[in-house]
Amino acid sequence: ISEQSAKALDVVIEIGIAGLLAYFLLAAGDTFRRKLVRVAGPTLAARRVTVEILDEIDAQVQRYLLTMMIINTLIGLATWGILLAFGMEHAALWGVVAAILHIVPYAGSGLTIVATGFAAFVQFEDIARALMVAAAVGAAATVIGMGLNAWIQGRAFQMNAVTVFIALLFFG
Repeated sequence: ISEQSAKALDVVIEIGIAGLLAYFLLAAGDTFRRKLVRVAGPTLAARRVTVEILDEIDAQVQRYLLTMMIINTLIGLATWGILLAFGMEHAALWGVVAAILHIVPYAGSGLTIVATGFAAFVQFEDIARALMVAAAVGAAATVIGMGLNAWIQGRAFQMNAVTVFIALLFFG
């Protein structure tokens, strides 16, 4: 148990460090960008290339965040629809939870599947129906989170959808 607690503490600390880094980068505004351009070199050409690279990074990060927002929204809507079709209580809330948890690769979807299955079991008191709910939520998360995600990201970044799918499969 102490080893698991240490790993959990490590995760919490790393999330905190990432949060602080993001906060300081956002608080700095354009200061980081201006300093990076200044470090790029004394010539105007070197600075122009640096600005173009930073603009491209910014555009790609925005495209990635947009595709993730679309995918997570679709997963939330699909989960809501599936649970509504099964007659689950608080289906909209579960849809929001699914959309938020899908941010975490693999574990988020797994947790959503287990949680909705457990909630279905508590509500219906029928293991078969609970398993059907969990399987349907899992199928939606897999189809949207892997298949559609690979296609959307491939289109957004002008990449081969098969390459994106394989990268998502192995590297999350």
